[in-house]
Amino acid sequence: MRAEDGRAIVKGDFAQQELRIAAYYSKDKNMLDAFANGEDIYLKTAAKLVGKPVGKDHPARQAAKRATLGFLYGLGTEKYRQNVYKDTGERLTASQANKDREAFRAAFPEFYRWQQTYGAKHEWETRSALGWRRVVAPDKDYKPKYTERLSGPIQSTAGDILYLTLQKLAADPRPGTHFLLSVHDELLLECPKEDARGVALWLKAKMGEAMEEILGEELSGPKCAEVGYGPSWGECVELEVVFQQYKEQLP
Repeated sequence: MRAEDGRAIVKGDFAQQELRIAAYYSKDKNMLDAFANGEDIYLKTAAKLVGKPVGKDHPARQAAKRATLGFLYGLGTEKYRQNVYKDTGERLTASQANKDREAFRAAFPEFYRWQQTYGAKHEWETRSALGWRRVVAPDKDYKPKYTERLSGPIQSTAGDILYLTLQKLAADPRPGTHFLLSVHDELLLECPKEDARGVALWLKAKMGEAMEEILGEELSGPKCAEVGYGPSWGECVELEVVFQQYKEQLP
């Protein structure tokens, strides 16, 4: 996706949005602390995998990220192995898959307890933070599907954040700037080339404001949204700016 001559693509990405929402619902202390302190949340799982704290460059981080995202919605280990093979071509042993799951549960014990409690309910609907209703599909025994019960409030709350961001953009428009589409946790805009940096900062501010209004200050902050711009979607250069500093510059 490429902009016309004289125009630019601006991209915004909600950073680790579903994990932030998971922390909002479960009140898991380790998750909340990681986001409040600006830490790499995947290193919490990595530490459990290898038995000691590790840094961002440690090879266990990638496995920890895989496990954290893989077991967020209560996948079984066999399905997890299938997904890893489909995504990476790597064949995990059953014992490694089980080790990954146990590391995730040990890293975030309060979230695991939330999974057990919320996922086991027999209600056929879930609700987002703002009340958006989502119907849960049945499993083969015609019970509410465990994985969908867990994903429902998290993914629909991500929808809350998206719609509130779009509302904020529409209420405070920038000349010549147009919304193109949203893809998963990304937003794409198009604007005049000379305005691209300012539009990226404006988009970051609106994304952060929406996240803060719904999840609270502890789970938003400067790192909750990443923005960039360029001639095409694939050539966007990310901007690292301090969200609070930009907010202070607004009239």
